[in-house]
Amino acid sequence: MEPTRLAAEREAALQREAASWAAPTDPELIPWATEAEIPVLDLGPYFASGKVDDLEAVARRLREAADATGFHYVSNHGVPSSLIEEAFDAARRFHALPAEQKSRLAMDTLPSKDSEVRAGCGYIETANRKLPAREKANMVAAFIVKREIGPRDVILDKMPWPDENVLGDAIAGFRATVERYCAAMEALALRMLPIYAVALGLRPGWFDAAFRAPLFRLRLSAYEATPRGEYGINPHVDTSFFTILAPSGPGLIVQTRTKGNRAWVRAPHKPEAFVINFGELLAQITNDSWPATRHYALNPAESAIAHGCDGGTFKHLRFSLPFFFNATPTYPMAVLPTCTDSENPPRYPPMSYLEGQGVAQGE
Repeated sequence: MEPTRLAAEREAALQREAASWAAPTDPELIPWATEAEIPVLDLGPYFASGKVDDLEAVARRLREAADATGFHYVSNHGVPSSLIEEAFDAARRFHALPAEQKSRLAMDTLPSKDSEVRAGCGYIETANRKLPAREKANMVAAFIVKREIGPRDVILDKMPWPDENVLGDAIAGFRATVERYCAAMEALALRMLPIYAVALGLRPGWFDAAFRAPLFRLRLSAYEATPRGEYGINPHVDTSFFTILAPSGPGLIVQTRTKGNRAWVRAPHKPEAFVINFGELLAQITNDSWPATRHYALNPAESAIAHGCDGGTFKHLRFSLPFFFNATPTYPMAVLPTCTDSENPPRYPPMSYLEGQGVAQGE
């Protein structure tokens, strides 16, 4: 099947089946994940030494995560805590802007001349039905920027940034902070690629060619209290290779698949670590042996406040900074040789982001 049509059909099927995932909306009914289900990968020894033994040790832990949930934490990742706090502060200040100012940056109302380079970028308000598109609304607001080097030349200069000259101190330094955070996340993601390669039985530099100009998207999300029976963000899978998440507090719900059993678990909040999850690109090239993990978020007020996530007097109770990391948008990603054989032929043709995941995102 032609790649673009295949991607569109996959996304349509995902939207249909998500309603059947039976994802509970009461967090008190969901158990906390164990470390076996969402392991912590200590990147410190490998990042410090670069030695093969340290690389193989952390790759073994990654394979354990692949077997359990497709989620894992990373500690000792090298990103300064001060930069992470600055990024959260930037998110808080943006979402505290008057609704009128944010609406000028709304994803659906950007000038038509910018529609191609800004597809999937800009502001979306709470109670939206975008990213993901589901029957229930997503009770989260977000400001999204991306970089996609290639034929569409989507660069950060072309993003719908808030005007710091007009808004003054309320948003001063916002763009600079977001760009520095994106650069730090991209650097971390690239440093992690050898771990993923070795965990998949490949040489450390296997992914180098595919990620020479990686596409990325950063979402600055703000959750108000989730109404009973609703989702902060609906059950979904990411279209990324992997996603690096910094949350301000608990709220992430993940589906396990240990020994073929599926169950929803709450991801404990670990302030010193990032949360990583597999996306559809990784699922595609592993022939679905490392499937994209189902997940969603809840943010009941009593839970958020109990964990110190009420943001003072600000109405949003939880913030998250998911960084969606993908290959060069025009690079055709093929099923990996270690994930296919004569009895398990490739399920997917070689496919680039623009032919596959980009289609699923409506781009």
